[in-house]
Amino acid sequence: MRIVLCFRSGGVECSAFGEMTKTSVALLVLVLLAGGCARGPRFGFVRPGLPLHAEVRAAFLALDTSGNGGITLEEWRSDGDTRFWRRDRDGDGYLTTLEIGDNAMMFELFVHADQRADGRLERREFGRLRELIFQDADLMNDGSLVFIEYELLMLLRRSGWTDTSGYGRILPTQLHVVLEKSMPLLDRNRDGVLHGRERGFFSPAHLEIMDPRGTGRIDLEQIYRGYRFLLGFDFTNGNL
Repeated sequence: MRIVLCFRSGGVECSAFGEMTKTSVALLVLVLLAGGCARGPRFGFVRPGLPLHAEVRAAFLALDTSGNGGITLEEWRSDGDTRFWRRDRDGDGYLTTLEIGDNAMMFELFVHADQRADGRLERREFGRLRELIFQDADLMNDGSLVFIEYELLMLLRRSGWTDTSGYGRILPTQLHVVLEKSMPLLDRNRDGVLHGRERGFFSPAHLEIMDPRGTGRIDLEQIYRGYRFLLGFDFTNGNL
């Protein structure tokens, strides 16, 4: 299979081409994500700080066009069409890893959605990528994303997630791994505890579940127990 991957790094355009298997493509994409051409600086993408709760809530409401408190797959697909053309900067009808942007989860699922293994996604393949993300985020397995699932999806967007179980979604037993991977994005001063502005990503209602005693400080275990309760995995709040 012949593939051509092009990217820019520090003003230098690099190319890789040749006969490659799908496995080779996967490995090459991972290499490109880890480091760039020898002549350029480290290749990668910036993982900016997480948005505030109000921003996450506004984005959720914009996707929930029916206003029923959940994002259906149809609503998700409709938004995906808009996002495809917005990301297709050169207007060629394809998306490359450069055009994906800062979405870590999309980077990790890119190869799985690239069914033609040509290093780019056409509109149909991008739709497949979006559906993979939707399935991963649908922890309750009910065909829609409620706000708690969407909030977790925003963590995944920055920290990334690969479905290693083959079930097409995050299992309750994998939730701790997901949150642990996201913790560096939340814990800006790396002291193992979120306080003050570091808690701004979470909704006030969710913070009450994570910190029922009102200490103003939450750690990874409290976040984990809180999410398990909010998602219905546990019948009682382990933080009480």
